Amino acid sequence: MLKQIYTKRFYESRNFWDLVYEWEDCISHTLQIPIVKESKLFDRILKGIPGLYWINTRGRLSLCFQMGAEIVPTNYKKLQEILGLRAKNIEDVIPVIIDFWQPASDIMALNRAYSRNKVVLVSSAEAIKFLNDNNAGFNYVHWPLSLPDLYAITPQTVFEKKYDLAMMGRQNPLLEEFLKKYIETHPDFVYAFKKREDGHFNYYTNRGEFVGCADDRIGYLQIMRGAKCGLYATPGLDEKSGSNGYNQVTPRFLELLSSGCHVIARYPENPDTDFFHISDFSDNIDSYSKFEEALDKARASEVDMKKYSDYLSKHYTSVRAKQLQEILNGL
Repeated sequence: MLKQIYTKRFYESRNFWDLVYEWEDCISHTLQIPIVKESKLFDRILKGIPGLYWINTRGRLSLCFQMGAEIVPTNYKKLQEILGLRAKNIEDVIPVIIDFWQPASDIMALNRAYSRNKVVLVSSAEAIKFLNDNNAGFNYVHWPLSLPDLYAITPQTVFEKKYDLAMMGRQNPLLEEFLKKYIETHPDFVYAFKKREDGHFNYYTNRGEFVGCADDRIGYLQIMRGAKCGLYATPGLDEKSGSNGYNQVTPRFLELLSSGCHVIARYPENPDTDFFHISDFSDNIDSYSKFEEALDKARASEVDMKKYSDYLSKHYTSVRAKQLQEILNGL
């Protein structure tokens, strides 16, 4: 049985970790297990000493989220590349790899780094196919990304839509090019975009109206909920640095749905986009004519909140927590 969740929240304050802490909170509540403070010393300095993490776990099976695969710890890089040293490579740790971008040349390093973990949870179905195709030698299971339950919706959920579109986060270059063309020919189109001001992520409409601040999750979701639609692209098509061509479906897709937004998306067909049935919500937009047609339709129609609610009911974090317990019961 899983006994605890180790968290970085007491020293890791970068905003992209905030969603992870929401996952931890929900898993803790669903499975009735504590969240335990992880030492910065172990995570940053001593992460390459084999087996050392046992001092923390002491036989208690522990869940640990990591943003990417930990195959080369910080110090003694060359030695660790050779030996695959990793403090959390012990039976008591269940690692969760959120972003998996490894090339085939990393397979041996991955095998060494995760050889003693009972199981490694990998969020991407595309990454699972990669590991299968390359005969990875450690125990891994698909455990998909999710939407925290605090963003749950029902068929009756209603959000006030104040503008046509919100440009949340990183934008796909091709979709952004299509949007610029659309703006030129649709003078009534109102959209929200980001400005970095005095260290803050402020949003304004193209008419100069202040929309809100997206420095935290609350502000970010409030802005998204005010838009009729949002643009979305998988990371490999979004030219995300380090993605190595992987096109995992990211939480923003689920966030757009939970915010009642039409989704205008660009994506390839792969195991991850198939798993999340992204084609049920948007065609793959690869031409301006498709983009214009999709955006015109989105502006003129309401989303089907029952469809969104039914879909998201399969992807909440509490659902993943119960699936996790089933995975561990099967070990």
